[in-house]
Amino acid sequence: MDKVGRTGELDHPVLLQEGLGFRLGRLSRALRTAWANTLEDLSISPPQAAVLRALKENPGSGIRALARTLSSDPMNVKHVVDELQRRSLLASATEPGTRRTRKLYLSEEGERLADRVNERIRAQEDWFDQVLGTSGSEQLRLLVSALELALGVTERDGDRNLRP
Repeated sequence: MDKVGRTGELDHPVLLQEGLGFRLGRLSRALRTAWANTLEDLSISPPQAAVLRALKENPGSGIRALARTLSSDPMNVKHVVDELQRRSLLASATEPGTRRTRKLYLSEEGERLADRVNERIRAQEDWFDQVLGTSGSEQLRLLVSALELALGVTERDGDRNLRP
């Protein structure tokens, strides 16, 4: 197996398909595709599901708060929110004293859909436990947390602080 020397120089080149970055990227793309397929019969996209889940956990959030939670651009979140509102899955109210701050809430239909999405999340988590074992899933969570910490990725500021 190829190894990086103590000085950071490669003893041997790392083959493309053996590199952790390449493999994590490939795995991430496969997981995103599988998640999109899981949501297909609900007629929502992964970003729409993420907004529904975030508002289920944090009702009354505004666009900027959602964008921070989702590590996304506020304009992209606004487009997703607008589509969910068009489908009557979200309701909004302006904050008293200002016409600019929109507080977002799930409609009854949005609540039901968020619950269905959360059922699928639970099934996905169960699948990880089945494939990796409970201790393997927990170990993977710890390793992912270590990588997030090393890269400066936090729950609230997403990928804005990536170092490499």
